[in-house]
Amino acid sequence: MKKGCIVIFGITLIAVAIGIVIIYRVFFIPNGIEIDKIKYPITGIDISEHTGKVDFKKVKTQSIHFVFLKASEGENYVDKNFEKYYHESKLNKIPVGA
Repeated sequence: MKKGCIVIFGITLIAVAIGIVIIYRVFFIPNGIEIDKIKYPITGIDISEHTGKVDFKKVKTQSIHFVFLKASEGENYVDKNFEKYYHESKLNKIPVGA
């Protein structure tokens, strides 16, 4: 009897956890970033290898005016995607800084 209660409790706990994750993802994770273009008419983004894959054609269509790229940090770290992201920014005519 005791073992059956523990199993039911475990299953219930997992179901509640899954429900919480679903509710969080549906209601609390933003689908995009809303920028007040009146307050901030010129907007940009910063990108590094930690950003992951970037679709620069899509960035260009989203009223992004410039891109800052991480080139390095400290004495030893060099961003492995810097050159690729720099080239893609230029290719899509997005002003870029590092």
